[in-house]
Amino acid sequence: MTNGDSMTNVISLNKSVGFTRMDNDLYEALIGAELSGPELRVALAIHRLTAGYNVEEARIAASVIADLSGIRREHVSRMICELLRQGVIYRVGGSKGPIGFAPVSEWKIDPKECAENGTKDLAQSAVNGTKVV
Repeated sequence: MTNGDSMTNVISLNKSVGFTRMDNDLYEALIGAELSGPELRVALAIHRLTAGYNVEEARIAASVIADLSGIRREHVSRMICELLRQGVIYRVGGSKGPIGFAPVSEWKIDPKECAENGTKDLAQSAVNGTKVV
C-alpha cells in the first residue's frame, strides 16, 4: 500500500450474513480446555447450532453435526458421549434429547498425554475470575 494507506489486520463482520456470538467465559474455557481436535469441532458445532440460533439447548442429530464438521456420524456420536461424560455439554432426557453447554465450573475434562516433544499442553482452566495475560 502506498500514499499513506494503512494496512489493517481487522476483518469487519458482514452483519447482513449473520454471525454467532459466544460468551467470553465459554470461549476462553474452550480455548484452554484439553479437548481433542474432534471433541472441539463437535463442541463448536453444538455451539453454532444452539447459540447461533439464540437457544440454550436444541435437539441436534449426529448427522447434522457430521455434515457441519466433516466428521463421520459414528465418530460424532462418540465425541458427544465424551463431551457428555466430561461434563462439557448436557443432554435433557434420553439419547435424542436436547443438548446444551454445561456451566464451565462443572467441566471434568480428562488430562491428555504429553506432546511428542515432552512438553505438556497448557492445562485447562475452568476457574472463572482468574485471568493470566
